[in-house]
Amino acid sequence: MSDQAKATDRSPLVSVVIACYNCERYIAKAIDSILHQSMSDFEIIVVDDCSSDASRAVVAAYEDSRVSLVALSQNSGPSKARNEGVRRAW
Repeated sequence: MSDQAKATDRSPLVSVVIACYNCERYIAKAIDSILHQSMSDFEIIVVDDCSSDASRAVVAAYEDSRVSLVALSQNSGPSKARNEGVRRAW
């Protein structure tokens, strides 16, 4: 069984939370950097804080099951976005 298959049977060892507000230009580079790590037992939770650019679409285009998008309905600031990501990781 591969490391990635094992990771889906239980909670991932590491949760990476990214708070995002209008980060369309940079979010793919951040996600790709994490995906290319040698360790594969992780999840990436991107919390979009009601961006007005295409940030959500960039994240939604990832077909890797370790990448998930949480879209907040109104802009609430980075601390709320980070806290929501941490809440989802538990």
